[in-house]
Amino acid sequence: MSLLNTARALALSVCCVSLSGHAALVTSLPGGTPINVPAANADGVGPFVIEPGITYSSSVAHSSFGLTGIYGFGANGFWSGPSPMIGLNEGTGSMTLAFASPISGFLAQVSWSKRPLLTATMSAVGSGDVALEAWVFSSDGSNLLTPEGFYGFSRASNDIVAIRFENDFIGARDMSYSRIAQGNVPVPGVLALLGIGLLGLGGLRRVARAGA
Repeated sequence: MSLLNTARALALSVCCVSLSGHAALVTSLPGGTPINVPAANADGVGPFVIEPGITYSSSVAHSSFGLTGIYGFGANGFWSGPSPMIGLNEGTGSMTLAFASPISGFLAQVSWSKRPLLTATMSAVGSGDVALEAWVFSSDGSNLLTPEGFYGFSRASNDIVAIRFENDFIGARDMSYSRIAQGNVPVPGVLALLGIGLLGLGGLRRVARAGA
């Protein structure tokens, strides 16, 4: 293969690398790593270490952490084990799962109480406490999604540093996360290779014209 064809092949192969958008709200997370919440049956703001690199905290003093007993969701029923859960246990406030190493995906079984004037949400949070994506589960006494369903996020990069649950007595259990392997070529590297390929292609064309 000539140098000109080699440069052209490099440019075309780099252009074919996916540069798709980051966001996706999901209801499954194949291959996710389980988050093993301990059966602590504790209340408080924390922080509580779930496992190395994953920490729970809450803005509500009587939030439930690692609860295996009964937790009520009003009109949406209740949970009673066996999986340890986290529950806000209040109409307003928030619970946060913080990840020492950013993740790309998250999934949890979620329920809420469907109380009037309250809005239950789950958000993927990036660096600088910026909300990347969010599920809105209820609003002003209405279920906008099915209680006890699995809901989560899947992103194209490891940019999630926390998951935040807010309002309406929201609870979560059977959680998992995913992380993209660092060996994958990041988008900035892809763009750099594209530039090199195009520059090489242009240079070889100029050489070819000069030798004609």
